[in-house]
Amino acid sequence: MATRLLPGPELQCLVGAYVRPCTTDDPPQAQPIPFSEVRRTFSAMRSRGEQVYLHELLTGSEIVLDAPPPPPPPDPSLQARLEKLRARQAAKEYRSMTRNVDCRALQKRGLFGELSQEAAPFRVVLLTSVNFLISVAATFACTFLISNYLFTTPTIPLIIGIVSATLVGLAELYGLAKISAGDDGGL
Repeated sequence: MATRLLPGPELQCLVGAYVRPCTTDDPPQAQPIPFSEVRRTFSAMRSRGEQVYLHELLTGSEIVLDAPPPPPPPDPSLQARLEKLRARQAAKEYRSMTRNVDCRALQKRGLFGELSQEAAPFRVVLLTSVNFLISVAATFACTFLISNYLFTTPTIPLIIGIVSATLVGLAELYGLAKISAGDDGGL
């Protein structure tokens, strides 16, 4: 790829002066010239003793580059090897994605095994809450009914039922607080 220059008016007259004289009435047509010719002109002017700088000489000029050559056609053996490598890489990625999938573990735990593991804490809280409510309600009911046989006024059995249900509720809460704190008391 050769570097050529589309000369500006000043450079065109200087380079053209070596071929034919340049007049202001008839400026020559701008044709790309090789950069080697610009170097030769610049050297010739310097050798004659003229004080000229290259950047002044190139003012108004444009660089013209040839189009790059077309890429060579692909090699069929290289294409086949690339396809084989792509297939191998895709298989490797698939294996890495499916490495942690284990069908035997699914068969052991069942279809909802993972869901049941995630729901276990909720189940514990639900059963503890239901146990607490049943204990408090049963204590109230038992003490209320038994004290109804002992006392004739209806307010005393009600007060005894509420007090006993409150005591059982506090005892249950104390046990839950100990268990949730991690101190099971040697149970």
